[in-house]
Amino acid sequence: MKSYYMNLLAAIFIAFFSVADVFANNNLRVVTLQVEGMISPACPVLLKSAVVDIDGVKNIQPSLETRSATIEFDEEQASL
Repeated sequence: MKSYYMNLLAAIFIAFFSVADVFANNNLRVVTLQVEGMISPACPVLLKSAVVDIDGVKNIQPSLETRSATIEFDEEQASL
């Protein structure tokens, strides 16, 4: 089970390089990323708990249905 979560986290970081949509607003950026390997109802919860603690991340909305996550972050504090 531990390797499953490690693989999920690895997929999340890889997904940061496959940006679907980017909107700029001052220093805030909203990015929608495709997250491969999101197959369980626990995945969005784990993704949110992992990403929300990153400095500069203002909001994250993971979706199991679309296998994506929309993340709002401050570009001065966080980057892809």
